[in-house]
Amino acid sequence: MKKLFIILSFFLIFVPALALAQGDSLTTQIPTAESDYRYQFDQYRARYQAYVTAKQTYESDKTLVAETAALNAAKAVAIARSATLRTYTAWVRLRLLSLISVYPQAAEYADGLNTQIVWYQNHEAAISSTTSLSSFDQVMNDYYFKRTERQKLYSAAQIVLKLAELAGFQHEARGQFDPILTALKDKQNVPEVQQGLIHIAQIGDEINVLITATQTIVGSIQSEDLAAKQALQKASEKLDAIRTKQLELITFITELEQNYYDQ
Repeated sequence: MKKLFIILSFFLIFVPALALAQGDSLTTQIPTAESDYRYQFDQYRARYQAYVTAKQTYESDKTLVAETAALNAAKAVAIARSATLRTYTAWVRLRLLSLISVYPQAAEYADGLNTQIVWYQNHEAAISSTTSLSSFDQVMNDYYFKRTERQKLYSAAQIVLKLAELAGFQHEARGQFDPILTALKDKQNVPEVQQGLIHIAQIGDEINVLITATQTIVGSIQSEDLAAKQALQKASEKLDAIRTKQLELITFITELEQNYYDQ
């Protein structure tokens, strides 16, 4: 029974969810998926506490009845953990799907997450069907054996998710500011406008360089050249820089518009 308790002594840890724009066709599905995930997370917490109690009782009593109760509690918390991860994965997948129109690369990771959802469903069924400690341990060993693979998938998906969000922001900004830039191009005889447009182009190039660098980090996760945790840290720095540059770009265009658009 000792192995069982070691396996389930780790509390669930999630990468913080990223706030994303939602596609119109998914506006109802995404909030529902989020609610499902949060409900399952609450269920997991309750099952975990019940498991801790059952574990303590078994360690104190060492009876067959206590062992059976502990095994049942372990199965319940393992299923709840899988269900939490499954619903979380479904939520992230829908958010990726909502951004494919502005970031087509999101489709690949949405597909990967869908495969993972099916794996969780099968995993939960396998846990439920176990009737002994040995069969339960075998199922849980398979879960932990695939842990690195899951970490790679989630790390890459989180980075792509943020890139897609930033692409969505850029798409909306272009709709608002492209007409202004078009009008300003007709005023390039004004030195300040000409210099301003050059600066805008430079910021755009810097953003593109940062996007490419971030995409390279995603590729390094898949090729195993970079550990998932390290990749997330490096990507976070790049993503923050992209967001800063986007806001800098908007601020500069707005100032240029205010000073020269009506001249």
